[in-house]
Amino acid sequence: MSSRKRNLFGAVLFLVFGLVSPAQADGQLTLGAGTGVAGDPVLVYGSGFWPNTSGFVFFDHNYDYQINQGTSWKCGYYSDRDCEPTVPVTSDEDGNFSTVIFIPPGKKAVSLGAGTYFIAANLPIGGGSDASAPFKVLAELFESRPGAFSTLPSRGSTLIGRKFAPFKLTGLQSTGKVWWDVNGDFTHTSDEPFQGVWVLPDGSLSACQATACAVRNPFSGRGVKAKLRVDIVHEADVNRSTEQKVEATVIVACDLFGC
Repeated sequence: MSSRKRNLFGAVLFLVFGLVSPAQADGQLTLGAGTGVAGDPVLVYGSGFWPNTSGFVFFDHNYDYQINQGTSWKCGYYSDRDCEPTVPVTSDEDGNFSTVIFIPPGKKAVSLGAGTYFIAANLPIGGGSDASAPFKVLAELFESRPGAFSTLPSRGSTLIGRKFAPFKLTGLQSTGKVWWDVNGDFTHTSDEPFQGVWVLPDGSLSACQATACAVRNPFSGRGVKAKLRVDIVHEADVNRSTEQKVEATVIVACDLFGC
């Protein structure tokens, strides 16, 4: 075969096999449910992966897109559960798969604290790309009022928070703040009232570090229609931290005297 024919033949092979290169795989994950709590089963659907490829679906607890396992990486009240459980999967001839993964407990707690985590897939053989989908654990925030018809509806009220992450992944107590999002941009600024809070071992909010202590409403005036929001700092690992905007909001209740 002449040099010209060999070059032409090589170019044809490049075009043919380049169109179906493993690097072209573009995996995507779809979750049967986007929110839930520890112990919930979640259906996971994968598509667009490289065909007939084995790998894992895992719960990405610390946001690093890597599977973390070992004796030092345990969750649950007795540290007897995997923080990042994995499920083996194999894509079919079309690059699809489906499986079920159970949401793990939190660090040193039975419940998994509020925040946005990820369910991810790792099917590296054949060049299929990794993929992930967000999964939210919701918290609860209530406003307790001293009276139904108070002329100052926000004065003296307290806040009750539940289902927050009591411990960071380093084992330290979680802290954060409750604040008024006056301008509705989900970002706390210096002119928006706030109160620092601790998360107790049972996942409740407290104004005191060690014991239950009333969380006062940081705004004492009238006419406010902003939302109360909660930010709790979660440490992703020993080198990084991220402030999670947890999905816990309440609107100031209105009475006969207005909002």
